[in-house]
Amino acid sequence: HHLSKQLLPKVNRFNIIGEYIKGVDDKIQRDGFYSQLGYYFIKDKLQAVVRYDHYNPNISKVGDISKVYTVGTTFLISNKIRLQGEYNIKNEEEKQINNNSGTIQLQIIF
Repeated sequence: HHLSKQLLPKVNRFNIIGEYIKGVDDKIQRDGFYSQLGYYFIKDKLQAVVRYDHYNPNISKVGDISKVYTVGTTFLISNKIRLQGEYNIKNEEEKQINNNSGTIQLQIIF
């Protein structure tokens, strides 16, 4: 079973999104959350985003928490086309892995 709560306030050109998750699978308890702040430089067209993710895949195990810091942007080309780019800085609690990543995606709704 899983529990999830989300927060979605919008104030002018700012928006804040946050979510907390908690679950149990095969007696393993896990939890995590993320917080995201976005700002529209061009209203409903060009948005910059910063996000922080925190995830613990096994609450009873020490050393496997992961944290991700993200910086990104979204350009809404039309109601059905969006271009997004982001860079993720990933930090593992016990053993640091060289796994930072950048992503660019084009989304088309049809």
